Amino acid sequence: RTRIKSAARKLIAERGVEAVSTRDIMKEVEARNSSLLNYYFGSKENLISELMADIFKYAAQRWEARLQALEARGGPRTVRDVVEVIVQEAEWGTDSDSSPTVTRFLMNVFCTRRKSVRRLADSVDMSSFNYLLQMITQLLPDIPEHTMRQRLVFFAWYQLATLSAYEAFLADPNEQGSV
Repeated sequence: RTRIKSAARKLIAERGVEAVSTRDIMKEVEARNSSLLNYYFGSKENLISELMADIFKYAAQRWEARLQALEARGGPRTVRDVVEVIVQEAEWGTDSDSSPTVTRFLMNVFCTRRKSVRRLADSVDMSSFNYLLQMITQLLPDIPEHTMRQRLVFFAWYQLATLSAYEAFLADPNEQGSV
């Protein structure tokens, strides 16, 4: 089960959601029985949802710990204080797999499964992340609510795209020598 999840996340991160079949995933884990994915997850879509839930849960735990540290220092004084808490999640992983594939996986899924992502985000406890966004809003009270929402969406996409590019760089040892 863990190997299937790790292989799926890696392949989707590298190729994209639509370019990866269940057969590709099972070939990656060198499984003799290609129906194991359906046995454990029911479908590729369920597997993707479970991978996203794992990532969201892990990130929420990390944000919560960093949020508590920020509040122990007296809370945020600037937007930068809050953004640093959010962006420090650059080493996203999960408890079972810390390979550099999370942000690229998320980017691919966000681009192709927006409705699924929204449904999952609504069903997972994202209170620490929402609280961080609320802090930004409170630190910038002169910005109208609709403008702030738009800016936060752009910020999230920018962060994900930037971290995805950095993660791809880290994952390719050939690129690292050219810097």
